[in-house]
Amino acid sequence: MLSVSTDRLWPREFRQLLLSIVIVTFASLADAQALSPSELPKVLKELPRAGSMCRRDAPETAALLASGEVASEADLGCVRSPADVQAEWHPSTSVLFDLRSRAKYEQFHVEGAISSNEAELLAKPYWRDKNVVLMGGGTDDLQLAMVCGRLKRKGYRHVVVMQGGALGLVRDGASLRGVADRLSDLVRLTAPEAWYLGRQPQVLVLAGADRSEFLKDMRHVRPLPAVHEQDLKKALSAYVSVDKKTPRTPMAVVLLTSKELGDEALLKLQKAVSPTPLLIYPGSYADYTREIAKQNAVWKSHERGPKKTACLG
Repeated sequence: MLSVSTDRLWPREFRQLLLSIVIVTFASLADAQALSPSELPKVLKELPRAGSMCRRDAPETAALLASGEVASEADLGCVRSPADVQAEWHPSTSVLFDLRSRAKYEQFHVEGAISSNEAELLAKPYWRDKNVVLMGGGTDDLQLAMVCGRLKRKGYRHVVVMQGGALGLVRDGASLRGVADRLSDLVRLTAPEAWYLGRQPQVLVLAGADRSEFLKDMRHVRPLPAVHEQDLKKALSAYVSVDKKTPRTPMAVVLLTSKELGDEALLKLQKAVSPTPLLIYPGSYADYTREIAKQNAVWKSHERGPKKTACLG
């Protein structure tokens, strides 16, 4: 075997220089790890945190709840009852897009529905000539009406929103693939959702006798004598007939009540206002104000946060 001395391949001076470079490199790395955030170089301190990166798929719900401006931008003419959607359905030209989360879609969905989102629809122009139907979970029809308006402005010729979404399908006993949520889970609102919907004139908000304290806080809330089908029908009729020249139908009915409602009782109440979805906020006024205070703190902290560059494109 051929043997070659390392002294001939790597002269002593070169080996000493290489060793010095290695030592300096490791020392620099150790110093960098020991730095506190306040000691970071300016160029590193100015880099955005991972959470502040532009994300095309970032949910916009929090921003919508904070602004309360969705209703003013929504195309309410997009909304159709499930019966109207079925009547206008043409198998060769119609397509149903389920805009719920992928996880919810995988749990249960309508046969033939396509799981998608607004960004994908905007990026795929070949859908623009189809009769597009959008559906959500049932609590987000106003947001979908805004999406509908944006799609129209981008060249979609015929877009509608199926009122009530998944909630309406379960209410009407539609055939679904998978295991659907219970009706009591589909109708439940969080405090921020209740606050947001309570600010919209297109939503009928009713406070049960046990939730009269909401009357002083929510802009459009009305008292409901009893949580019963007939009382709901009367309240809905009064809302619709406010302007006899142009009758209006609410996007949703929100019921504030602590009454325990099983699925059978909920189904009767849903049928009383169908096709308008009936949504329930079961929390107390104290829980509501506490949660809204937390949300306000979060929104204000975001407003005070560092400015971020806008997403490009």
